[in-house]
Amino acid sequence: MTHLSVECTFNLMTLAEYLAQPGKTAVAIAARCRVSHSTVLRWAENGVPAERLEAVAAATGIAAAELRPDLARVFARGAAPVAPAKVEAA
Repeated sequence: MTHLSVECTFNLMTLAEYLAQPGKTAVAIAARCRVSHSTVLRWAENGVPAERLEAVAAATGIAAAELRPDLARVFARGAAPVAPAKVEAA
């Protein structure tokens, strides 16, 4: 029996890195997502809100899990959405 070893390398790209590429602009993403370009710049700095991930992913071609790796579990095949934790008053 022959064993095959495969090494996978992932190159995650942030929105800020995408915008740093020649020809990629916040204005173009903003038009596709129907927001202002300053909103896109804010997302590049602070992270894309979960409710806007699909639109930004479609506009940039960057997978939603790359844009928000902290939410990767949500994007895993078959994973159930994570419910927000309940906070009890003291």
